[in-house]
Amino acid sequence: MTEHVGDDAPFLSTKVLCTALGFTVFGAAGLVLSVTVFPLLYLLPLGSRRRVQWARSLLQGLFPSYIGLMEKLRLIRVRTTGAEALDESGQLIVANHPSLLDVVYLIALARNANCVVKTSLFYNPFTAGVVRAAGYIRNDSADLVEECAAALLSGESLIIFPEGTRTDPDRPFKFLRGAANIALQAGTDIRPVVIRCKPARLMKHQAWHEMSKETLEVTLTVCPPLRIGPYTDSNDPRPRMSRRLTRDLENIYLGNQ
Repeated sequence: MTEHVGDDAPFLSTKVLCTALGFTVFGAAGLVLSVTVFPLLYLLPLGSRRRVQWARSLLQGLFPSYIGLMEKLRLIRVRTTGAEALDESGQLIVANHPSLLDVVYLIALARNANCVVKTSLFYNPFTAGVVRAAGYIRNDSADLVEECAAALLSGESLIIFPEGTRTDPDRPFKFLRGAANIALQAGTDIRPVVIRCKPARLMKHQAWHEMSKETLEVTLTVCPPLRIGPYTDSNDPRPRMSRRLTRDLENIYLGNQ
């Protein structure tokens, strides 16, 4: 047993170093963008809408390169099914949230994507400039549903994780009703994306260096849209429609586990 651990030690040390490099690059890139590139956008003769579009286009272009780096470091391997469907604007993209990097995968695929993000990211020096320049929506906004619906109606796509936090595999799978309320408010179909990560890694409360020997296998499956018409055409009161829509959305994920 002692010899086996000794043999694995160099491998595990290399994995930790690669992981540290991957996250250092992410933080450093966010900081550089926040203090150089994105402030320059405010100096250009652009309207606010166009400035936000430029910032989002830049992120959509950079994130695949970051994913490629993580793959070269053999930390992750990402596979997608039906990803071309996310290239269409004006979609409410709903996903489960098994790992820290889920939003990176989705922004890399979705055109002109807005996103509901934690308020703390607006004050983090590594992310503040990025989320502000991209015009992302704070998750503590008093008018969250209205802001999200307005973004969709203006032609933006919107990424939201209805669990409200990262998936906990030890707890029952459950969505909050925010995504359903947004869909009903905007009259927009929902585009579910099922994310699977094996082995479980980068979960909430899991340290970045807790890396197993296996490369993290990530699969994103873009499902057919959940049509909003059958819900808005009913005579049910809004709270009942929201509960029913949330339950049907959960069932898509429970059926794809």
